[in-house]
Amino acid sequence: MNSIKNLLAERQRLDGLLDEARRLEKDYAVRQISELAALYGIDILEIAKALGHGPKKSGRPDLPARFYDPITGRSWTGKGRTPWWLEGKPLDEYRVRQPGVAA
Repeated sequence: MNSIKNLLAERQRLDGLLDEARRLEKDYAVRQISELAALYGIDILEIAKALGHGPKKSGRPDLPARFYDPITGRSWTGKGRTPWWLEGKPLDEYRVRQPGVAA
């Protein structure tokens, strides 16, 4: 019969072997992916997109900016909390004017 002490020692040895095997197989997989990407001209952005990374689109349509700072290029839709760059400033000075629409 195996004692708990012996079984724990065996588990620790097996965990070490498992970690080493994972590391070696991961390194091999990365080399394979790198070689295939070079062969087919695939760049990192295409790989990231295929893995589901990148910009997320919400279910809501993009709202047009209602406030704009022409010096910095920052904009705000007017929804949510007032951004720091507009705090304490008169909003009318930054409001986007649409032709033919009275303010």
